[in-house]
Amino acid sequence: MATSTKSTSTRASMRASSTADGACDPDGLRARKKRETRRAIHEAALRLVADRGLDGVTAEEIASAATVSARTFFNYYGTKDAAVLGLPPDLPETLGAALLARPGSEDLFTALTTVVCSWFVAIEEDPLRDLRRLVVGRDPRLGAALMGANREIETALVEAAARRADPVEDLRARVTAAAVLASARATYLHVQHGQQTGLGTQGEGDEYDGGPREDGTAATTPDTHPRRVAEALREAFTLIGDGLAPRPDVSATDPETGTTDAPTA
Repeated sequence: MATSTKSTSTRASMRASSTADGACDPDGLRARKKRETRRAIHEAALRLVADRGLDGVTAEEIASAATVSARTFFNYYGTKDAAVLGLPPDLPETLGAALLARPGSEDLFTALTTVVCSWFVAIEEDPLRDLRRLVVGRDPRLGAALMGANREIETALVEAAARRADPVEDLRARVTAAAVLASARATYLHVQHGQQTGLGTQGEGDEYDGGPREDGTAATTPDTHPRRVAEALREAFTLIGDGLAPRPDVSATDPETGTTDAPTA
């Protein structure tokens, strides 16, 4: 049976905090309440769909579990699929604006990698990360919807990159944005693969027990995934920035003789 996503004690503490903060910043209070409502609907959708499948849940049931009206549900999400994904509708514009807001003295590559890295790390820092990944992975329709949403985000970032650059450098800006986004996707898949297999992404002291559990809870120390993503993205962006040159600490193998030459200092 579905349960409310907010406990009585949580509501009480939220009301107390909201009263104090709202007296000073009513606009900030309204924005926070909207974020909390959106989050409650998203979490309710995830938990219900994880338990019963996408076809076994209605938008009205999600609204009830989130303790909001059906009208409120549709004010935040157009469909139950969108509620499961939980992406803010203005995310593409927000990320594009974040890129345009980077210091003018910063080169485009640095600005792009900073914004994209922050975006991917924020995904990993979300406590609902593993449950969302589990639910989306079970239903091809949700996977397709997520791919569509990601394309909109990437289009917004590419367009923002072009706006940020000199018109003469339009092609370079678009290619740079596409390269950064493609490398970020590849890196994210690499980190996920390491979480699933236990290979290649653990930091010193990390523990691994086979990826997210069936209930969607994290199987590793809470801060290890975001740290792994950040480290892997930094390495990938360095590779792109260096023109994919081999790392100096990697031995080169002659394709004809099969011999390996150790790098020289």
